Amino acid sequence: MKLVARLEQSAPIPLAADIACDSGELLALVGPSGSGKSTILRCLAGLHRPSGGSVRCGDETWFDASRGVDVSPQQRRVGFVFQHYALFPHL
Repeated sequence: MKLVARLEQSAPIPLAADIACDSGELLALVGPSGSGKSTILRCLAGLHRPSGGSVRCGDETWFDASRGVDVSPQQRRVGFVFQHYALFPHL
């Protein structure tokens, strides 16, 4: 299974990213604070909708801005561990 993503947006964080990762490969997102690493992960998981681009996983299109495709996070079945609390501030 291959993950291919092209993400574009100008606000709130300017972002232009092209990602391709084959099954069994390890992909690391590195960069300074505020460079968009978490935003990219949120886009892949379906928690943030960029203004342009696409996300494909295997034969499935999860997001395509030009065609209006945006599969819900539940249907993408992506595991995500947040850096900071996201649901319950007391945990």
